Amino acid sequence: MQLRKIYFLVLFLCVSLFAFPKSKNKKEYHDYDTIMVLNDSLAMTLESPYEFVFLNAAPKNTLDSIVETILFAQKDSLSCVKLVDELGALQTPESYCLLYTACCRPYIVDDLNLYTQFVAIVTFYNGYSVLNKYYLNNKISEATDSREFAEAVMQECRKKEPSCEIMRNTLTLEEALILAMSELNVSKTDKKIKRIIRKHCKIHKHGKDTSFYHALNNILLDVQKLDNVLDTYYDYCTIKIAIYPGTTTLGVMIETEKFAVEKCYAIQMGKLRNYKLFGKPIGFIKRAGSLQKLILKSEYYAPGFIQQQRELCDKMHG
Repeated sequence: MQLRKIYFLVLFLCVSLFAFPKSKNKKEYHDYDTIMVLNDSLAMTLESPYEFVFLNAAPKNTLDSIVETILFAQKDSLSCVKLVDELGALQTPESYCLLYTACCRPYIVDDLNLYTQFVAIVTFYNGYSVLNKYYLNNKISEATDSREFAEAVMQECRKKEPSCEIMRNTLTLEEALILAMSELNVSKTDKKIKRIIRKHCKIHKHGKDTSFYHALNNILLDVQKLDNVLDTYYDYCTIKIAIYPGTTTLGVMIETEKFAVEKCYAIQMGKLRNYKLFGKPIGFIKRAGSLQKLILKSEYYAPGFIQQQRELCDKMHG
């Protein structure tokens, strides 16, 4: 097992020194919603050093710059030794947190990601010596076997285990998609859709009947003509309570530079008048004077809405 781990570290170092430096595709963690205190179990699930709350992918301080260079810059062995030493020389709680996590906490050997790349470089290029030098005041003699030296350093460091916080996501997939969609700018298309709804809000009477279908259909046709609208669909087949005024929801898929955003527009069909008696409201009553028009009641992000409604209709009519 020990030989397998050493083989992995050597292989990973070779890959990291030549392959990883060419890539600047750092994983972003802006969608995470929970801060957790790191322990050994969580350490085995880390995928990137940028999960630590104090570390910035876009460097803002010396610590950020050192970690970025360790992960992404082209470097030789001497440069790696110097970088790890510079990390320890900071002697801050954050630098100790990174060194302790890399050297003293367990990790999954076969998982190739930014975090295991960082661990491989730190542990291979004198990480334990750096911990001993800057955080243990050279308490452990380096004259011993390297494996025994590493074990002794870990035992001493565990006596003053740091409290490190990481970012984790507890959102469901749907909630994460909604959050991601809300961060994209679709305001121009959104305003055009609302303008179309207002344009067709008035209902035309055909004899004694009032038809909402004609207005809703015109809204659908006009929204489909917008340049970056990929798809549209009403909730035709959703079972609703037959109470006036009813509501119909229009789903719109909007194209963006990153991915499609799916929004819903809940359109109320008609409006009840609020009557008062002696200045006090007596409730909403439908009468001839009620407003026969379409009203946009709400809008929200709804990933998968259009597909869900199509499948529902296919099932009903299939």
